[in-house]
Amino acid sequence: MQAVAKSQKIKKSTSTKVFYVICYVFVALMTLVCLLPFVMVVSGSFSSEQAIRFQGYGILPKRLYHRCLLTDF
Repeated sequence: MQAVAKSQKIKKSTSTKVFYVICYVFVALMTLVCLLPFVMVVSGSFSSEQAIRFQGYGILPKRLYHRCLLTDF
């Protein structure tokens, strides 16, 4: 009885598959939109003040802020 139940799966229609793809893409984009400010803050904390002032913020640090890497702990 269980073998018969396992083989009888409900197949998803094409429109359902397209809907799932659109939903997954939307969720992925929203995740990136929510994570981007945190990435910018971390990048800004490693960038030098002059680089931020003249070039603005970026996802990757423009000029590494050397003082934070050379301080004694």
